[in-house]
Amino acid sequence: MDELYGNAGIDTDLERETINYRPKLEMSKKEKENNQTERNNDDSTMTEEEENKPVTDVYIDVSETHDYVEDLVNKLEQDLSHTFIPISGKWLEAIKNAEVPVEGLDNLENGLSFEVYKESLAHPDHPTYALIQEAVEAYAEDIDGNVKLELYPDAVDVLENIKELHYLLSKSLYAQLLPGTPAPETPAFDEIFFKAIKDQEEKQYEALNALQNLHATNEGIYYEMLTTAFESDAYYEALEEFNMSKREHDGFIRRINQQKEMAGFGKGDSMMSDKVASRMDRIITAEEALDEGAIQSLVMKQYERPEEIARSLGLMQTAMKLRVNQQIEDKQAQKDLLKTTGGLSMKKRVHDEVINLTNARNAMFLDLYDMMNNMVEPDRASGVELFLDHIAEGMELVRSQYKNYLQEMYQIHMIDQEVRLDKVSLVQQKQVAREGFWLLDNLQK
Repeated sequence: MDELYGNAGIDTDLERETINYRPKLEMSKKEKENNQTERNNDDSTMTEEEENKPVTDVYIDVSETHDYVEDLVNKLEQDLSHTFIPISGKWLEAIKNAEVPVEGLDNLENGLSFEVYKESLAHPDHPTYALIQEAVEAYAEDIDGNVKLELYPDAVDVLENIKELHYLLSKSLYAQLLPGTPAPETPAFDEIFFKAIKDQEEKQYEALNALQNLHATNEGIYYEMLTTAFESDAYYEALEEFNMSKREHDGFIRRINQQKEMAGFGKGDSMMSDKVASRMDRIITAEEALDEGAIQSLVMKQYERPEEIARSLGLMQTAMKLRVNQQIEDKQAQKDLLKTTGGLSMKKRVHDEVINLTNARNAMFLDLYDMMNNMVEPDRASGVELFLDHIAEGMELVRSQYKNYLQEMYQIHMIDQEVRLDKVSLVQQKQVAREGFWLLDNLQK
């Protein structure tokens, strides 16, 4: 056990790593966009207040992102509420002949209502609803599709991810800071809960400042006694005061570092959700990217005879259709990648593991670790040392499992967010190509 924990105080690599362990969980910062509809919340420079109030900061960030994404989903639902979606022959027969029927499929030849499609997204494992989703997505992404309909399921996924992030933080970070105070059910901003977090963090850092001052004072007295009154009564009294303040100070630092660790993850994930939503918002509110008059003028300058112009326009339109088809295939590859991350169900599973291990780790490294590190003359009788070794190894196992699940959670979230952003960016590029196809079609009329 001495190899792991050494003597009294923090004097081994494991102890220093435990106190200072803060994995790099911050995700990439928001890129700056010229378009005013893409929000720019780059915070590469952290203020002293944010540094001292990471829980308050992440609560605000998650709440604001939730509200922004929820507004985006509501806006899409409002725009699509009266939409009837054409279902092609292949999908039409498959849905009509599905073994598990669902409501709302009458007169499917005239189109599928958006409300039925919206309902299908709430039942991802239902076989008939799965067919409906495939049919709608195939229409929405095609040359004559609907970009708002195409982006809607991604917007819903981002909103659900933010809600799940709030659940994770509620059961780990907020519960640690405010034990016994339940967090709100949803990420929507709650003034009372916000004030409770803010007040508790202020008290926490006031207490830390007091401990730091006390420990610095005791440290100065101890080293003075060490050089001027070694082994005197005053020296031993100073040593005891120094060890007591150091023990309390180090425990407080461990607790705060654990909070910063989870807050950093939450803030990073919230930022990425905001970035994906901002990109979608930018797409659906953008004006047409192509100038029909400029393109017509460009083509006419290249040819003199009308039949040459007509032939060129037809070839360009074919090229544009091929480009759209390729972008649909590229987007499908991103959709397949998203499936490999396990989606929301995988996140929930990993979150539950992290929550359980967070509670176990906190209990061990804020209580049991402190006791073992400051043990008063452990009995050297037979078996005692072996007993303590097993306790130490068990603590190390919890710490290791916690770190592994934390990294797995980070990787799942990061891959999901980056792939979804790439997928939405492909939709953005394809929308320009789709616009170009119909522009060329209009020029030929």
